[in-house]
Amino acid sequence: PPAGGVLPLLYGVVLLAVVGAGLARDPLALDTGQRLRAPSPDHPFGTDALGRDLLARVGHGALDTLLLAAAISAAALLVGVLLGLLPRVSAPLVDTVNALPPVL
Repeated sequence: PPAGGVLPLLYGVVLLAVVGAGLARDPLALDTGQRLRAPSPDHPFGTDALGRDLLARVGHGALDTLLLAAAISAAALLVGVLLGLLPRVSAPLVDTVNALPPVL
């Protein structure tokens, strides 16, 4: 069966929505009066033991993870392209060495 479909796109949209909603909030703001609250309109993911908004913490953490994954993917692409071009660059040298008589 063909891979893909609507489901991966839906997951991507949900991830971008969570990251976007989380970036608008401060992940380090403490409000000890709101400790361990259940999800509500003010805090859609609830709060932690220090009263920090979990949506903000998830959004900022996901952004850092996505940026790191993009940087690693770009580095792997660059290394792969350079290693893939290496035989083409070194081919004339290899041909020259193979053409020399073994006696020399």
